[in-house]
Amino acid sequence: MALAYCINCKKKQVIKEQRIIYAHNGQPMYQGKCYVCGIKIQSFLSVNDRILLKYNQTERLKQKEGEDENGTDI
Repeated sequence: MALAYCINCKKKQVIKEQRIIYAHNGQPMYQGKCYVCGIKIQSFLSVNDRILLKYNQTERLKQKEGEDENGTDI
């Protein structure tokens, strides 16, 4: 559950339908809609979320490499 400042509601709201995008400088961000009014909002990931994101990406790569070695990949 990520929070971002909504300019319509003028307070921090929960991001609905969140996804991760990357800013022009390469920093990861959450983007989605305000839970209350539905306007598009976005927020930079915290340091802890960035660590988890990097960990998950490396785990996926390890799994993919394991599939390639076993021959189960397409």
